Amino acid sequence: MAIQMIPVIQLIDLQKPVLNSVNQYIYTNPELRHEEHKAHDYLTSFLENQDFVVTRHAHGLKTAFRAEFSVKGGEGKNIGVNAEYDALPGLDKHACGHNLIATAAIATALSLARALKHFALPGTITLFGTPAEEAGGGKITMLHNGAYDNIDACIMTHPSNRSQIYLRSIAGLTNLSITYRGRKAHSGIAPWDGVNSLDAITLMWASVGMMRQQLMPTDRVSGVITDGGAANNVCPDFSKGSFGIRAESVGRLEVVREKVLGCARGAGVATGCECVILEDGWLYADVRTNDVIAGRYAQHLEMLGRPWLEGKDEQKRQVLGGGTDMGNVSYFVPSIHPTFDIGCKEGCHTNEFYEAAGTEHAFEECLISAKGMAFSAIDIMMDDQIYEDMKKEFEEMKKIIGDPKAIFGSSTLNSG
Repeated sequence: MAIQMIPVIQLIDLQKPVLNSVNQYIYTNPELRHEEHKAHDYLTSFLENQDFVVTRHAHGLKTAFRAEFSVKGGEGKNIGVNAEYDALPGLDKHACGHNLIATAAIATALSLARALKHFALPGTITLFGTPAEEAGGGKITMLHNGAYDNIDACIMTHPSNRSQIYLRSIAGLTNLSITYRGRKAHSGIAPWDGVNSLDAITLMWASVGMMRQQLMPTDRVSGVITDGGAANNVCPDFSKGSFGIRAESVGRLEVVREKVLGCARGAGVATGCECVILEDGWLYADVRTNDVIAGRYAQHLEMLGRPWLEGKDEQKRQVLGGGTDMGNVSYFVPSIHPTFDIGCKEGCHTNEFYEAAGTEHAFEECLISAKGMAFSAIDIMMDDQIYEDMKKEFEEMKKIIGDPKAIFGSSTLNSG
């Protein structure tokens, strides 16, 4: 273990009571996307007291923040660490464990600041408070507003029912609203005078169902019919559905999106209804894990007593069905988004996972992941070869996928 790693372990271990207070505050004060006022104020005050330079209400979002700690005038590498703290809509509590994400980010940033200061190392730690991960695209707005400009690498961690480092989350369009307008008529007296909008949304639903046999195993189309009429004796003139689309990559997502839109338009033509399409969701890109950073993190976790049950290649073959706006960040900055097992058989977004996210075991696993992230950040900041290898891999990735600014700037899926 490099001598620079020692302050990381010391600080995290010594600050366990303080870090657990942070964890429990976020856990017991759940707030939904863009309404995380308590979390914002609590975390920014905490970081100000730890000598971070804090910008509140940062990057165009009222509950986002930016906290920086630098030595030697900001020379050297700038490592970004993402904290999330919004609760899960529907359950309205931390059923995705964002309390643990915030705690891990705080622990990582504090320990890195101590190491930089203790050894007078050049570099900057930038802790991003990123609200509205749950279908609110917080990091996407922050990206558009320049938050991640001049960041050399970005790291974060996420609780799960399994530990994984070479994460492959899929891309997703969070909401596609389809509405149909027809013409009312009395269903008993003159149904032939009506244009039934419920027929249109039903046909669209059926078309999507039949289309699924032509989808790839990693494609997903989900939906609900939110309006189909109010009375059974009136031919409805308005219907509406909400659809989510997921695919293995942003490019594949565009293909599936066009298929879904074809189903929507075709149903309108077949029933004589006007079809109105509103793409009012967010594009969550697939996570592009940087293997160089991931390899360092994997080695550090093994050193900390958390060996990997699955190898790199086996992990890469698996695709996580969920999505995250951290995927968008990974298109612009070398990134990792590992997960750590908190001992829950059920996955995220369940009551069982909520219960597990508040346990002492989950807190301890969170701190181990934070140590691994901090060690990996020190590797990037101090080892020029690791840094160059990281950048080389990232540039090679961009040659394959193309310029991310062109991808998101020209796409109709670039924001909500």
